[in-house]
Amino acid sequence: MVLTKSWKLIVLVMSAFIIYLPGLPGGFLFDDFWNILDNPLITSKGFSLEGAWGAFKSGESGPLGRPLAMLSFYLNYQISGVSPLGFKLVNITIHALNSVLVFLIVQRFYMGLSGPYKSGISDKFQWLAFFVALLWAVHPINLTTTLYAVQRMNGLSALFILMGILFYLKLRQSESLSNTRFIFGLLGVALCGLLAVLSKENGVLLFLYLFVIECMIFNWRTSSIVRKRLLVSCYVLVLLLPIMVVLLFFSDRLFDGYEVRPYSPVERLLTQARVIWFYIYQIFLPQAGSFGLHHDDFRISHGLFTPISTFLSIAGLVILFFGTVCLRKISPLFSFGIIWFFCGHAMESTVLALDMVYEHRNYLPAIGLVMIIAGVIEKLFDKGYVLSSKFVCIALVMLFALITAQRAYDWRDPIILAERTAQQHPNSVKSQYAVGYNYMKLFQLTGEQQYVDKSVEALKKTMAVSKSESLPFLAMVYTSVLNNIEVDDSLLQEVYLRLKTYPVGQPELNTITEMAKCHLKEKCPLSEDVLLNIFGSLFANKYLTDKRKDSMLESYGVYLYSIPKKQIEAVNVLRGVASRNPDILQYRINLVEVLMDSAEVLMASGQVSEANLLMRELKEKFGIGGSKNLKQ
Repeated sequence: MVLTKSWKLIVLVMSAFIIYLPGLPGGFLFDDFWNILDNPLITSKGFSLEGAWGAFKSGESGPLGRPLAMLSFYLNYQISGVSPLGFKLVNITIHALNSVLVFLIVQRFYMGLSGPYKSGISDKFQWLAFFVALLWAVHPINLTTTLYAVQRMNGLSALFILMGILFYLKLRQSESLSNTRFIFGLLGVALCGLLAVLSKENGVLLFLYLFVIECMIFNWRTSSIVRKRLLVSCYVLVLLLPIMVVLLFFSDRLFDGYEVRPYSPVERLLTQARVIWFYIYQIFLPQAGSFGLHHDDFRISHGLFTPISTFLSIAGLVILFFGTVCLRKISPLFSFGIIWFFCGHAMESTVLALDMVYEHRNYLPAIGLVMIIAGVIEKLFDKGYVLSSKFVCIALVMLFALITAQRAYDWRDPIILAERTAQQHPNSVKSQYAVGYNYMKLFQLTGEQQYVDKSVEALKKTMAVSKSESLPFLAMVYTSVLNNIEVDDSLLQEVYLRLKTYPVGQPELNTITEMAKCHLKEKCPLSEDVLLNIFGSLFANKYLTDKRKDSMLESYGVYLYSIPKKQIEAVNVLRGVASRNPDILQYRINLVEVLMDSAEVLMASGQVSEANLLMRELKEKFGIGGSKNLKQ
């Protein structure tokens, strides 16, 4: 038995690695840049505890910044440098470990769902659990979590969730433990939850998963009243109490972020009914054409009957829910799998102001549906009259693995990935834009004019399908000036209008900053009036958050200082940004550099003493700068 189990573990790990080998040569993508490559705290050379702590605090994704994932990126960079191969190998290793944990956990699920929980694992359930873990390991819906470097956040959070679940299962199985050891065991599970949350906020779902496990597998059976009270107290502290605190003190912030979304909370909730069925379809009947890095072409539900599939999807979910309740005793596996799937979507598929569709949100939820697939195959083919259940399982694994390998092969090159995604999602602005972006990067590396033409062609397609996005129009302006292509005035007017009117994201802000830097280096023949109008239109945007606005005001101030007649205005802009963000050292450094660089402006406006005070403060507090003072 030990050898058999070890062999299964080896197969799981090898399968997780082999299936993703075709995608290893690929590069970094989208969010990889601003989270990893463009984050100086991640890419600082030379390991140090101070550097690790800085990387730990450097995240901007989510309310907590996902510090544990950011620390892992820092350590990854110190070991493998800027090579995407190193980041992907770590992600695949995490996925392989998760596959092993799924195997160890699911076999206990099957035992628990078959009747009163027992200590042993039968050969039948070990085989079913192995198939579930193997099918999950090679399932194409898990590809973005594994090959997309930044999605380590999702994989790492899942690792700690699965560890917490396994510890909890073993803890509940060991009824002979003393109450003291039981309490310490619960604290260990809570620690796994904390580590999961520090990797990504959805780590908090660990406690919801455990609640489902307790209700459907253990049924709150304990060896004593004291043990039951300990369990109930644990769930009150880690599940009920936090939910009440959020509802009482943070309910007014649940809808934060919708000011930059092209849909309302009600529209998102209605659309998610259709999204959930889309996910179920992808898991049960995966087809290469249905997957993609971006799904911004997914139609928004503007009402209960707009489109009519919204009503049908909601009705279907209601029927599925009641079916799950009614079949709990007849088919506990089906009920458990469906409830597990919905628990996994309790955060990201509700009313939170997130993007509408992402495949990686199914990383753990898919386990429940894969368990149902395995259970159905085992029931249909357990007699082996025509086909044995093992043969069918192996055939299904090979089919799913083939689709995943095909997708991974596309990921070997950013251009190939962008082209394939754009073909599969012709109405996706992000997918079409990725083609133009990657061709422009290729031109910058090779200098071959053909890539400029392809980039322009792709950006034209992007603009044609864009309804409210500013990015493709900004990118077209930037591409044109980089290559001495005349910019049409109507294009500029469209840029101004969209920057004023519609929500903007980090890619738009990065593009504007790069255009300003390019102009300062005299590499972009763009007039000052055009850049000033771009900045002015951006600052008139009501959707621009204070944090992002200050970030762009800092870029604006640096650019403005290059215009002789606007240097005093630039100093005032930079001073305002620095005063509003005293904890961001770079803003203060930029202000001092500007003040020190312009003695004549300072003397004319009487600001020399302020520069000296700032320099002294930087020296005393941060050890930056020297003792030199400006003389009036």
